[in-house]
Amino acid sequence: DRVLYTEDLQSFVKEQDPTVLYLWGGVNSDSGLSGQGAAFEGISAFRCDTGLLRSALEETRVVKSPQEIEIIRYANRVSSEAHKEVMRQCRPGMME
Repeated sequence: DRVLYTEDLQSFVKEQDPTVLYLWGGVNSDSGLSGQGAAFEGISAFRCDTGLLRSALEETRVVKSPQEIEIIRYANRVSSEAHKEVMRQCRPGMME
């Protein structure tokens, strides 16, 4: 793992010698909003694809593993219990 300044991105990417840069971008299939893809000085020197990564990530949002399903169920249980406890503690005239 590394952190780079944006002015160092062009030289770093060039050193990696990628065939293509897969970038996040395009229109969100749920909201219809456009996402802004990566940008750095010199990015135009590389072949970029904003479609394939988005499609792959959107697909992973649809299919959940058994572990992901269990985590979602756990989060829902915790949220439900917290909500019930808040309702038990509420009294007329109380505010957040």
